[in-house]
Amino acid sequence: MLNLAISSLILFSTAHMDTAVISIPRNAAVFELIKPYAQNPAVGLKISHALINALGNRPIIAGDTMMILYDSSGIHTLEYKLKPWKVISVSDSNGNIVVKELERPLHKGLAFISGKIQSSLYESMLTLGLPAKVSVNFAEIFAWDIDFFVETTSEDSFYLLVEKYSYGNRYTEYGRILWAEYSGKRTGKLEAFYFNGSYYLPDGRPIKRQFLRSPLTYRRITSYFTNRRFHPILRVYRPHHGIDYAAPYGTPVSSVADGIVIYAGWKGGYGKFVQIRHANGYVSGYGHLSRIKRGIHRGKRVKQGEVIG
Repeated sequence: MLNLAISSLILFSTAHMDTAVISIPRNAAVFELIKPYAQNPAVGLKISHALINALGNRPIIAGDTMMILYDSSGIHTLEYKLKPWKVISVSDSNGNIVVKELERPLHKGLAFISGKIQSSLYESMLTLGLPAKVSVNFAEIFAWDIDFFVETTSEDSFYLLVEKYSYGNRYTEYGRILWAEYSGKRTGKLEAFYFNGSYYLPDGRPIKRQFLRSPLTYRRITSYFTNRRFHPILRVYRPHHGIDYAAPYGTPVSSVADGIVIYAGWKGGYGKFVQIRHANGYVSGYGHLSRIKRGIHRGKRVKQGEVIG
């Protein structure tokens, strides 16, 4: 019914009203943009206020478009395009301002996508025309098994079946990944299926594990876990029971698993340090932080993937 309402509105406006389409410039006020079409400035002000209230926390973005239906008596309807298939309609009905959110029907389909790794998973998917959120979602599915920053090679392949929503003949956006497969030289073949809010392996086991593969996005690993590491300053061999990551200043660091913070503060050579106790006797530690996130303190419960510093 909503699409009929929009269609009838446009047909009516073509026959009896003029139409103005406005691309919103930077730092523009809605009232100033619609004022030339409003015979009564008070009504124009009411329409602009109603639109801003309907948008709520969503800001007016430069480049968004508005369509104004008007005649010699002033503005009858203002349509603000949220998405190609969704608009906020603000109308003047005999002095009463009526606000509606109208949606055109979307076609939901499936898209099968495959490709090979070039320099990274993100850039490879971007080359195929996929938005960033698809590559992020794909990486999140396999976050417990694959470190996409160090374990990918140019011989690796990826495949996915993803929801695709479109309006008319135009693409609009991608939805949930329903099936994903990664075949890598270092990782082997991994496959995941979506069911009821979670992802599962072909044998029915959940793909989510107790520990994430990596606690942060990094550029390279500078030191691995080993019992015999040559200390660059002391010039002697000693154990290095941890992994050192090189990452830009300010990179978010996340907990690798659910747990309880047992230490948060300065700790000698580790600098700003957070230690978390997990299930089954495991403990993880995160050192050399530029700062500890506010609210992270001893006794604080944290979730897997939650930023701690």
